[in-house]
Amino acid sequence: MDMLNKDVNMEANDGIVEYIAAFIGLMVVVLIAVSVVIPTVNDTITDANFTGNLAVIVGIIPLLIAVVLVLLVVSLMR
Repeated sequence: MDMLNKDVNMEANDGIVEYIAAFIGLMVVVLIAVSVVIPTVNDTITDANFTGNLAVIVGIIPLLIAVVLVLLVVSLMR
């Protein structure tokens, strides 16, 4: 009976380790996106010197990137 409990505990620990590894990987992706992708996209949009409706539509791209990052974090917490 004791051997069965050890197997169950090891399976539970494996699940926790996988969850933590996924969370760490996601945090790396979020850090890279926030520190590199969003500023690069903002600078590119600014340098492109868009005007009018096109500037409004293209200006939404960094917001959409942030929304995708939030959805990634929330999907992991479910």
